[in-house]
Amino acid sequence: MTTVPTDRPSGIGLGSAMVHALAKNWWLLLLRGIAAIIFGALAFAWPGLTLLTLILFYGAFALVDGVLAIVAAITGGAPGSR
Repeated sequence: MTTVPTDRPSGIGLGSAMVHALAKNWWLLLLRGIAAIIFGALAFAWPGLTLLTLILFYGAFALVDGVLAIVAAITGGAPGSR
């Protein structure tokens, strides 16, 4: 199990909040890696189906992105502070 060193002050070095989150949720990274390996193997097994799926996902992404861009252009909004 991974531990986060507690001897240094909070917020100093190595992005302590991110390191803590990764140490606490390491199993999510493992699950994501396993899913990526499975999807890669399936992409080699069924290349035609993979291409069709990617085309459909990209089309859905482009449609949602376009609708959200139009909504953002119509509603406008005050610029946020930086």
